[in-house]
Amino acid sequence: MSWFSRPSNQKRLLETMVNDENAGYQAFNELQKLVARRDTELLEPLVAALSAPPRKQILSKEPNFEVASWAASLLGSIGGARARDALVNRLTTGTWSDQFAIAAASALANIGDSEAAGSLAEVLAKNQNDLSRTSLVDALAKLNNPVAVVVLKECLTNQRIITYAEELRSFHRAARSALRSIGASTATAEDDLVSDLAEALDLSAAGKGEVYEPADTAAKMGDLALPELRKRIASGESRQIRAAAEAILKLAPDLGLPLVVDILKSPDVQSRLAAAQYLSRQNTEASRKLANLHLGTETDEGICRHLQHFLRT
Repeated sequence: MSWFSRPSNQKRLLETMVNDENAGYQAFNELQKLVARRDTELLEPLVAALSAPPRKQILSKEPNFEVASWAASLLGSIGGARARDALVNRLTTGTWSDQFAIAAASALANIGDSEAAGSLAEVLAKNQNDLSRTSLVDALAKLNNPVAVVVLKECLTNQRIITYAEELRSFHRAARSALRSIGASTATAEDDLVSDLAEALDLSAAGKGEVYEPADTAAKMGDLALPELRKRIASGESRQIRAAAEAILKLAPDLGLPLVVDILKSPDVQSRLAAAQYLSRQNTEASRKLANLHLGTETDEGICRHLQHFLRT
């Protein structure tokens, strides 16, 4: 038996993990190699570590979330009803960090007890950070409980304040993937791409999200993007047309040019400017012909200058 594997020395490692700021992470790594399923020796000390107080040199009244996260991961390896209940109790009472929420969700997924699904759903409903919410969704999918299906569908329809658009879209992707993995959705991967583009366009139309995100998504989709883009252009709403116009920037000419013809008819100057920029980026005979044709009817001086410069080069 090695020094590390002796029960008394495992407890020393645990004490180091909880109390030593410098050696704590190294002790956690050693314990990860040693803990076994149903390891009763370390179970209760790890449960206590979920609420470990801050180290003396840290002026905080909050628990030590770093240590709590390590303890959660180790409890996930040990498993059992006691570990499950302790993790659920810690998630549903008091405060916790995103780091801890991610570790606890992963641990509950490793334990694999579907009874935790209701508690995870409760935490998911209260949590507003899309990064840790994504981990909670992944855990729900692995637990495969009917409760998860209801919650995951609510995740995709619940309208709330958007903080970080890309994290929100990652969260929605995870929810769609989770529903498919547990057999609660007949949507294909292609359907998910269409949903992803629609969400990117919605964010763009609302003035949120990354500027090039819709264009990157549409470029990955190719002709699959066309129906959604056409729908936005045909809506007649300036903000929707503008979102579509910005989304076509990276499309191939055979896909983008027919859309440009309609966008150039829009009364919205920003939409027409985006369409003009698309023409100049393509720099093909067809795009030059269309630019020259539109130049005769364009009323905005800035767009005219852009097209004239393009045609001179």
